[in-house]
Amino acid sequence: MGEQGTAVRRTALVTGANRGIGFEVCRQLGRRGLRIVLAGRDAAAVAETAAGLRLEGLEVIEALLDVRREGAADSLAARLRGAGVHVDVLVNNAGIYPPGTLLETPAETFREVMETNFMGAVWTCRAFMPAMLEAGYGRVVNVSSGYGSFGEGLEGPAAYSLSKAALNALTVKLASEARGDP
Repeated sequence: MGEQGTAVRRTALVTGANRGIGFEVCRQLGRRGLRIVLAGRDAAAVAETAAGLRLEGLEVIEALLDVRREGAADSLAARLRGAGVHVDVLVNNAGIYPPGTLLETPAETFREVMETNFMGAVWTCRAFMPAMLEAGYGRVVNVSSGYGSFGEGLEGPAAYSLSKAALNALTVKLASEARGDP
C-alpha cells in the first residue's frame, strides 16, 4: 500500500509485445491492474496494438525498442524515468525463431538470434533492474522455451535453442545477483 492507504500502481514493460505471447501478456497484466509499457520495434504495430488494448480499458504506454541495439533499453529507461514511470515488472519476450541446424545455419542468423533472444534480455535487465533493486521491488520474467532446456535435449532449431539455453543461464545468474550472491 502507498501513502494514505492507496494501492501502489505497478508498471510492467513487455518486449516484443505487439503480437503473440507478448500481446497476451500485456492484456493479462493490464486486466490485473498493471499499467503496461508495450515495447516493440515496429512503430505502426506498437501503435495499433496499444490502441486495441486501450479500447479494452487498459492503460498502455507505447515504446519503440529494438532490443538488439546496445543502449536502446538504456535510452528507453531514461525516457520513462523522465516521464515519471518506474518499471516494476520486466517481461523479456522479444524473440525470433529461424529454422536451421547447427552446421548449416549462417553465422549472421546466429548473431541476429543471439542479439535478439539473449543480448536483448541482457540489455533490458541492465537498464531496468538497478532501479528495481534500489526500490526494493521488481520482477523479471525471461520468456524461454523447452527448446532451451538441457533436460529436454535442446530440441528445435539450433540458433533458437542455444539462445534460449543462454537465456535460462542468464535467469539463474540474475537471480543470484539480485540476492547479492557473488
